Amino acid sequence: MTDGNRSTRLTEVIDDASSSAGYKFDLFDAKANEIVKVFATRDALFQAVAIAQADRPFDLVLIDAANAKFDKGGFEEDGLILLEKGDVSV
Repeated sequence: MTDGNRSTRLTEVIDDASSSAGYKFDLFDAKANEIVKVFATRDALFQAVAIAQADRPFDLVLIDAANAKFDKGGFEEDGLILLEKGDVSV
């Protein structure tokens, strides 16, 4: 998926900790000036894409949600996980 000059490569994976099927991908967080590694369940990703179609790019929706609500490595109810290096292997 792309947005302007950004591109996001989704890799389908199973999260070992939760046995959830979803996607692993890297997002660039401009505020922190770093790459954020994210795992999103299919439902969380579809929800973010739906919000994005109405308001703004889905990657910004996910980054903002991750920055506002999630601790790195923690699983949350809506299916987003911020990953440390090596958390989910492909």
